[in-house]
Amino acid sequence: MRAIIFSILVLFSVNAHSNDFQFGASTILSDYDAEYEGSYKINVAYLFDDNFSVEASYIKLGTNSDGDGNEEFDAKGIAIMGIYKYPINDFALYAKLGALKWKEEGFYNIWWETELPKRKVPAKDNGTDAIYGVGISYSLTNNIAVKFEIDETDFNAGTLLIGLGFDISF
Repeated sequence: MRAIIFSILVLFSVNAHSNDFQFGASTILSDYDAEYEGSYKINVAYLFDDNFSVEASYIKLGTNSDGDGNEEFDAKGIAIMGIYKYPINDFALYAKLGALKWKEEGFYNIWWETELPKRKVPAKDNGTDAIYGVGISYSLTNNIAVKFEIDETDFNAGTLLIGLGFDISF
């Protein structure tokens, strides 16, 4: 643990003047995630300047289930988004637009069977949809910011993602 903290401090001190990259993570409330148990986002970004950046994210969209055990699906995806930030002192308002490559895997039961246990039939789907959103961040230091984001994607006939997280610049 001490080695990790020391490495982070050295990284920040060496790159204190450039801050061209960001690493971040967020916990997410997703309306796809029926149980609200563990949706999250991990992102890396390249900052072209104070206003424009590009972000790559891994998003765990969650688990969707019908509640009675007849079907259950997990979804995740990778997003690439362009971001425009408008800095206001220690705050920044931003808008995002990009594409989400998603994958959904799970099972459904053959509901018309009367024998128990019912057979679980595996199912999967994937695709690419638009993702867009807005957010606000607050800089705690020159290298660390907290953020609140609202994203929406066309995945699953529209999925809303509300996130709270942090970004570390280096």
